[in-house]
Amino acid sequence: MTPLKALSITRPEDCVAGCSYPLSEADFLRLLHNGPPGNYVRFLYERDTKMLNDQAIWEKYAGFASKLAGHLQFIENNGVRVIYGFGAADFGQISGYSVFTLMAHYSKSGDEVSLFDGIANKTSFPGLIPAGFNGILDMSVCNAVIIRDELKRVMSNQVIAYDVVVPILQSLLVYKQVIRNLRRHQMNYIDCFVATISDLIKNDHE
Repeated sequence: MTPLKALSITRPEDCVAGCSYPLSEADFLRLLHNGPPGNYVRFLYERDTKMLNDQAIWEKYAGFASKLAGHLQFIENNGVRVIYGFGAADFGQISGYSVFTLMAHYSKSGDEVSLFDGIANKTSFPGLIPAGFNGILDMSVCNAVIIRDELKRVMSNQVIAYDVVVPILQSLLVYKQVIRNLRRHQMNYIDCFVATISDLIKNDHE
């Protein structure tokens, strides 16, 4: 990787990530039965409650949760702060960081993200960002394109998101590589993100 000219240096310790996906069986089942209407778990699995017991439904999700937890452990070990069970009440914790990355299910049809404690759409989401946060909003992992566009319209922060649908486990592989590169090189987050994508594309064609 050839580092690009950076405006400022970003370290993994300058980054915070909020994970809104349930990772334990208890959290999963609580969201399934008592979570807010429209949340990710109820949207995808509520129909299964008519045919399967709780254990069987959890087992359908557990593999994904295990892989996601492994990725999160890696980025934590490399210096990123991870906030688990990330909901609307947790946005205040991102103040003071240079980069905030949201890891949540995004519904393109509804233009909304499923936070741990409720739903946020393109209208309500910008209001959750603390007024004093002037860092980068990385929406690439949840791929919230419409919300990204609204954030760009009403806020001055730099915002990142893909223009195509990328499954979260795949986008997390990119994010992990970005964090690796921030650890290895003195780079700004935007420069590092762009360079990482360029390297992955180049390697894919070699």
